Amino acid sequence: MATTPTSVTDTTAPTTGVDFVSLQVSDMDKSRTFYCDTLGLPAAPTSPPGAQLIATRPVFMALRTDITPEPGTAGRGVTLWIAVDDVDTLHKAVTASGAKAEGEPVDGPFGRMFTVTDPDGYRLTLHNTAG
Repeated sequence: MATTPTSVTDTTAPTTGVDFVSLQVSDMDKSRTFYCDTLGLPAAPTSPPGAQLIATRPVFMALRTDITPEPGTAGRGVTLWIAVDDVDTLHKAVTASGAKAEGEPVDGPFGRMFTVTDPDGYRLTLHNTAG
């Protein structure tokens, strides 16, 4: 009689981790400007139709318009954490761009951090790792 696995470590093919992030966006130009220009994430040199690949490390991400979320639902229920070298400098640049930061940077359990909301309402916590 077969047993049901009780955790991923009980399976023969356990999950190894996140290896790609895709965000459904309502306006590619606004989102590309926010992620590439405001946050300084590198755009990949080529992207498939309906997408903008972002060459983040260690996990690539993509902005996509070819799979449109229901109106008003983009950005709900997700907070992405993005590693940065200098939280305070990026916070100044983000707020100067007019993006909505949720307060000033703080020292938290995972390093110095602040949270900003992208044009579709996705929450991004920008942080450096605790030393």
